[in-house]
Amino acid sequence: MTVVQTLHDLEGKPPSGYVRKLDIQHCIFDWGNTLMVDLPEMEGPMCSWSQVSMVEGADRVLAALSAQYRCHLATSAADSDEHQIRQALERVGLSRFIERIFCSHTLGCGKDSPQFYTQIQQSLGCPSSNIVMIGDSFSSDVASAIASGLQAVWFNPMRQSVPEGIIAIHYLEELI
Repeated sequence: MTVVQTLHDLEGKPPSGYVRKLDIQHCIFDWGNTLMVDLPEMEGPMCSWSQVSMVEGADRVLAALSAQYRCHLATSAADSDEHQIRQALERVGLSRFIERIFCSHTLGCGKDSPQFYTQIQQSLGCPSSNIVMIGDSFSSDVASAIASGLQAVWFNPMRQSVPEGIIAIHYLEELI
């Protein structure tokens, strides 16, 4: 199943705001617990942690999607700047798939702010409807992205209740 196929409901009908395959240009991924495992007991920048790991399937998904779309990362991580995020991604072999990193340190606001996704869209220079956000937080990755006009896929491995009209996956591999 591709990102575009994921953007269809179970009856095969596109949900409201559906973007055709040719319209999607950018896939933006959340960082913590979407691409890399965020260990709550660890403090400081992830690149300095003694052990880091990727979320299962992140490498395969990014390899496949980066062949078709431009892949980026967006995070509100408080302890890491763009350079430190890139270093952490390098430690698990994901950096080569990520073109740009958008973080609250650089944008001056977090993902819960409407400005966060607006600034990303403007920086990418394309309509917000050409961007899909994939993340594990319903409020900051999905609801905020949709409110800013982006498409969104909720990475929901905990199988929480999914609101109507929201596209959710339980494994990253469902994107490919």
